[in-house]
Amino acid sequence: MTTTSRRNAHGGVSHTGRLLVATVLAGALAFSGPVLAQSFDTQDPSESIADSEISVEGTRAAERLEDLMTSIENLPESVDRVKIITNMERIDVVYLSDMIDGGAPAELEEAVTENAERIDELQNGLEGSAIFYNALSSQRVNIADVVSILLDEPDATIFVRGVAPNSGVSDETIEDSDEAPAEDDAAMPAESDMPADADAPADTEEPAAQPQ
Repeated sequence: MTTTSRRNAHGGVSHTGRLLVATVLAGALAFSGPVLAQSFDTQDPSESIADSEISVEGTRAAERLEDLMTSIENLPESVDRVKIITNMERIDVVYLSDMIDGGAPAELEEAVTENAERIDELQNGLEGSAIFYNALSSQRVNIADVVSILLDEPDATIFVRGVAPNSGVSDETIEDSDEAPAEDDAAMPAESDMPADADAPADTEEPAAQPQ
């Protein structure tokens, strides 16, 4: 008891004081816990893309080959950045139509095949990112079709295998574009419209036999 009294006299904290502090902290945490949980539950997902400008365009991989090859080469760093980015000023979604009709450059197809695992990691990272997931979902982009991403923060370009929506061209149209068109029978002149052969002898009636 004597030792305890001396510690209190020199500014020490008694057992009762420590118990009071613990009780106050526990009450504060119990009060703030539901409030914090409610703030996350009621947050509108669209708020994470409110400040981002999103555009969608269609092109061919051959037209953006250099950007595509660079983005695939930088995938390891880009995947790490995607996981921690919380805000983007502009996100461009670029559809590559020639990646579904077999017309993409061979070197690009080879790079995509060689980096399939990294592309899977990128797709998983996009799904786990609030900013990118909500941006892509707002444009109905299938994340499984994403090929690569080119980061130039605060901007990003996401390359997608397929045809841009509202482009007036469907996947089936592109796949069937290599088929030879059927002959148009209407273009062939009707037989009745063919000009008569001027050299053909005209039909003549034989004269009737004269009576003897």
